Amino acid sequence: MKQIVFPRHADNAQRILIFTPEQIIPAAAMFMIGLVTETLAFSIAIGIGASWLFAKYSEGKPDGFLIHAAYWYGLFPLKARSAINPYKKRIDPL
Repeated sequence: MKQIVFPRHADNAQRILIFTPEQIIPAAAMFMIGLVTETLAFSIAIGIGASWLFAKYSEGKPDGFLIHAAYWYGLFPLKARSAINPYKKRIDPL
């Protein structure tokens, strides 16, 4: 019997060229900061370094780790009508 490899996701993971959004966010943020502060070359170098470090850090973590961490620390708003407060560590039953 031949082994069948099951796909990890029903859809393909989101990609921008060959990068994931989690790898592009630090570089894009540093690019914008560099434009505002007029230190573009320095900021691009820091952004590429930050993206590389984040890629190494998130290697063993699940997809969407950065978005989940941003929600957990209260930096990522949800589009839903309501959500659990990310600062609340324990949810008590009603």
